[in-house]
Amino acid sequence: MILAGVAALLAGIGVVQAAAGAALVGRFAAANPSAAERERPTPGGMGRTPLPTLSGTAGTGPDYPPITVLKPLHGAEPLLEQALASICTQDYPEYQVVFGVHDAADPALLVAARLRRRFPTCDIAVVVDPTRHGANGKVGNLINMLPHARHAVLAIADSDLHVQPDYLARIAEALARPDTGLVTTLYTGLPAGTGLAQRLGATQITHYFLPGALLARAMGRQDCLGATMVLRRRTLDRIGGFPALADHLADDQVLGRRVAALGLRVRLAVTVPATTVPEARLRDLLRHELRWARTIRALEPGAFAASVLQYPLFWAMLAVALSAGAVWSWGTFFLAWAIRALTTVWVDRALDPLLGVTNEFPGARPPLSPAAPADSGGPGGHDPADLQLSDTPSRADAATEGLAFACPVWLLPLRDLISVGVMLASYAGRQVEWRGHHMTADTPERPAPGLTNGTGRPN
Repeated sequence: MILAGVAALLAGIGVVQAAAGAALVGRFAAANPSAAERERPTPGGMGRTPLPTLSGTAGTGPDYPPITVLKPLHGAEPLLEQALASICTQDYPEYQVVFGVHDAADPALLVAARLRRRFPTCDIAVVVDPTRHGANGKVGNLINMLPHARHAVLAIADSDLHVQPDYLARIAEALARPDTGLVTTLYTGLPAGTGLAQRLGATQITHYFLPGALLARAMGRQDCLGATMVLRRRTLDRIGGFPALADHLADDQVLGRRVAALGLRVRLAVTVPATTVPEARLRDLLRHELRWARTIRALEPGAFAASVLQYPLFWAMLAVALSAGAVWSWGTFFLAWAIRALTTVWVDRALDPLLGVTNEFPGARPPLSPAAPADSGGPGGHDPADLQLSDTPSRADAATEGLAFACPVWLLPLRDLISVGVMLASYAGRQVEWRGHHMTADTPERPAPGLTNGTGRPN
């Protein structure tokens, strides 16, 4: 019974942590204007006027420098064209998109070719280079792509990232803030279908990872979240360039630490894109989450072990088992479940304005309908209908339909059990599988303060 009481206490700590994380999500969303609020109607209702930027000016200017977006590709992932289309339709003065693959037979090249036809006014470059650089294939791809980047600001973004039309504007504003060396973003999970594994994966990202990332920031951490990494080319040169990351699995964390060692800040941008959760089978999801878990354990073993507290329903279920089903333990479990469900709804409601949910369709995406191919037109050279895929009539582009995913609260107990199981399995080794390649989750040395190149020598 003593052990059951300890488990119940840990469940209470987890509930408090979940509530704190939800409150931070609410504060983050409330402090940042939604997409609708960023463009206010002009007096008389004629047109819309952009809100002033950080420098106090409106429209283009030094806060909106030209940006090159680097998109490493590998294979025809679910919703790939929808995700990539969202970066080709940015409401931004000048930007370039560079797609890169290692293999000339990669099916992602067909998607890139279709995007070039769909968005002829978008500056798109495609790089095919089989050269390998180090163990990290993504970084090797970036090394091959970099010579084709035309601009001094680089945005490295995952291929499966669905972004809002003001994504580049928001990260440019964050980069313009004093002492900023690197900009990253929170992100949510967007299931590629309605399968159990996809919904479990999206719940893990949106309702565990995202609030946890804000909790870590509240405690002083400045982690780089690898779905989006934005920095100036000169900053990249100072930390040793992409080759300094090529042999590390957690390239995002190594990049963030090296930028921080320069005395610069890693900031969050005022935007929340979504990442596709493609795994239709539970086995594939577990393999993916095991890679995450082993990577984090290698980087931050203490914080990783402490993160088991964020699963209150696991501890509540353990209390039920240890107490042989005592009435009080069942009460603890159902109370923890109810509070945990409320916190997930809180997170969903807070994120809705940032994810494109409107009052017309509260808490859900608009109805989907087939769309015929459209010519470019309207603001920025893109007609809204052009954001939909005529060859995939059952699902429109995420940029059009919104990125919100409402948590199925009945899955929360199963989600907690799976997460703790993945944590335990992570201690069985450091080998991970990533895009068909086997790598070791390494523990990089922390860079010396003032480092100016890949050797770690101080300035």
